[in-house]
Amino acid sequence: MESIPTPPDVPPGPPPGLGYATAHAGRPGLVTAIGVMSVVVGSAGILGAALQGMMVVTWFVALVAFATSGIPVMPAPVIAANTATAPAGATGLSAIQRPAVSAALQSRQTMSTDQYMQLDNLLDTCGGNIFPGLSPSSDPTAAVGAAVVGTGTTPATQPTASAGVFFTTRTGRIDVDDDGATFTPAGGSAAIHTSQSTSPGVSVTIGAAPSTRPAPPMPYLPFICAIVQCSANLGLAIFLLVLGIMTLRQSARAARLHLIYCWLKIPLCVLGVGALFWFSVSMIDFLGSVGPASSALPAFLIFFSVLALLGLAYPVGLLIALRTRTVRTYYQSVTA
Repeated sequence: MESIPTPPDVPPGPPPGLGYATAHAGRPGLVTAIGVMSVVVGSAGILGAALQGMMVVTWFVALVAFATSGIPVMPAPVIAANTATAPAGATGLSAIQRPAVSAALQSRQTMSTDQYMQLDNLLDTCGGNIFPGLSPSSDPTAAVGAAVVGTGTTPATQPTASAGVFFTTRTGRIDVDDDGATFTPAGGSAAIHTSQSTSPGVSVTIGAAPSTRPAPPMPYLPFICAIVQCSANLGLAIFLLVLGIMTLRQSARAARLHLIYCWLKIPLCVLGVGALFWFSVSMIDFLGSVGPASSALPAFLIFFSVLALLGLAYPVGLLIALRTRTVRTYYQSVTA
């Protein structure tokens, strides 16, 4: 009786038909690093774009709620008798100091001739309270530059009147229009209002009665641009994540698609950061037009410049890596 021959030993391996990628023995470490970094940067980009979009929407919803709830303005003064007598505790600036201070304020925010006159009357009444560090020997321009932290405009009270202006200082807020000027101290003291008319004397009024005014225009276009850039960044981050996976799976198209990603990401990064900066500045301008708001432009410029550099770092580095001989030789061998 013949013995049945023993089948030869078969080395273990993956069963056929399961779609495993065949490992490429010659894949350089740089290509592997590109795949891993694309997965990491893409994942972080998805999270960052989602959080960024949520933040923009939250800010805008807060602005809408703030605008529709009625915007408080400076206290409405209780009109006193027409008199040139300054209220108790008010200290005016001298006739020598007032022109220099008014000119320094004019350089920060343009005023009409009537507003310039109303401001001079206010400085004559309580300029010393607004700029307490200003002495006869000090430089008015430097004192104003150190004291003023924000400026802006307010809607005109009449169709034929000029738009009002305001100056936020470290001691309070100055509001000036064609009919008068008001200083609202930061500590919650009663507002001081002065007005100059054709009748002799200056009307000095003190009091506080809360009021509201219509909201200024909402920054809809900056908001739309910010949302569009967040959506575009989210899409590119998902694209980059897929490219990283394709690179690790030895896809021959990964290099060309990475180049497409780079040429899309670089302009989008510049335009996207510009859109976010525009939205942030518009939001600050909106808040500044209805209440005291410090000037945050230098901080925004620094923050968004750093954000742009961080966003450009990976696509620029990726372009350099894809141009190296090692990567080009590898993808030529893969596509062959």
